[in-house]
Amino acid sequence: MASRYQRYAAGHIKTIVVARRVNTGDWKSCSVIGKFEQSSPKFGVFLTEFMELGFHYEYFVSLLTMVVALVLFFAHRERTLSPHILALFFLCVSYMVFFYALVRYGDFIHFPHLWRTSVFVGTLNPVLAFIYVRSVLEQRYGFRRSDILLLSLPFLLALTFLDFYLQPAGLKEAVIRQALANKSLYLEENEGLLPPRFSVVIRDFFAISLVIAQGILLYRWNKHTRPRLPENAQNRSIFRWLVFFTGTIGLTFVLTTIQQFFQFFQAKDFYWVTSSTVMVAVICALVYLFIRPNILYGLHGWVKPVVDDEQQGTSAIETKQISRKGVINSTQGEKIQGIVNDYFREKKPFLRQGYTIANMSAEIDVPLHQLSAFINQQYGQSFNEFINGYRVQYVKDVLLKEPDADQYTLEAIGKKAGFNSRSTFISAVKKKTGLTPSAFLNKGEIKRE
Repeated sequence: MASRYQRYAAGHIKTIVVARRVNTGDWKSCSVIGKFEQSSPKFGVFLTEFMELGFHYEYFVSLLTMVVALVLFFAHRERTLSPHILALFFLCVSYMVFFYALVRYGDFIHFPHLWRTSVFVGTLNPVLAFIYVRSVLEQRYGFRRSDILLLSLPFLLALTFLDFYLQPAGLKEAVIRQALANKSLYLEENEGLLPPRFSVVIRDFFAISLVIAQGILLYRWNKHTRPRLPENAQNRSIFRWLVFFTGTIGLTFVLTTIQQFFQFFQAKDFYWVTSSTVMVAVICALVYLFIRPNILYGLHGWVKPVVDDEQQGTSAIETKQISRKGVINSTQGEKIQGIVNDYFREKKPFLRQGYTIANMSAEIDVPLHQLSAFINQQYGQSFNEFINGYRVQYVKDVLLKEPDADQYTLEAIGKKAGFNSRSTFISAVKKKTGLTPSAFLNKGEIKRE
């Protein structure tokens, strides 16, 4: 028996032109691209389709967001949970911006195998946002076991479209052509196993529910946990970022739901609402991160245990805090800090050039992700800032007091302190002391040109 989407596409398959539109007189004649196409036909077809896309701002924003997400995921050396979750969130947003643009401008016909992949990505997005906000507020370095339940829904919804995903491009193109001709049909999602529009309703309800849950988390944290954390600029900045992040996501999901409601009953294109809203939200978020990159290091300080009138109640609460997985509490933090202080005082590992957090983790026998979370939480710094701070202090306390210190060049001082280069040394001195190296050395009564 023919499946629903096969019947849905049956009347339109005859109108499909399977052959790709290729103009052999223009870009394809390029020798480099021609060689790629000969060696990899699939690459040639993809490149042909990609070159047929017109320039639209959505494609640029999508590419920019993807680059930022990849840099944040791979270049961010901290091994904590929240920055990597945020990177995955932006990667999903990048894909959704690209997806909306394909629908809005009718370019989806060039990428038939991407049709309905937004079911998975669009459901995963609010999950990542919720886990990110919660991991920052709880100062977590690992997932909760319950996160498996949240992450399972995107996979379950995607499985309802599995049969369609496995179909040939020709049949998918028939479905796409009809949906692009009447945008209200796009939201029907007849290709899946669920009733028409049911998957869309589930995703909208799920996304808005998670945004509300984020708001509740922020409210409770601000009321109950924030008073037990040190009051500093870092924590205030992060809280404002999380409020902005949650509010922006909430506004985007609400406007998307409204757009979909009107789209249900109209063949006109309302995707400009979603596309424009997401683009503005993404650009604002990226600018915020660029201005305040320190928010990636998480909350600074330790949550003080709840003080109860009854001693037994206090002990129970403290015991519960110590046993929580994926979180470093004040007791564990003090223990790690003692290990780090003793090791640095005795071994001075920061004097070794190229010293990494992986080296430190292996030498003091503290798990890498836990050590990274500790440095972020205790000092409000990245590992590089933390280790360079020790090096600058060593220059001040030791090197500048040596008898022949006035004979050292800046490069020599930097290398003796463990810096890889002159520029890194200069940057670290400015960040640590607010002074140029010359001014810093002059304060130590060592004159430099």
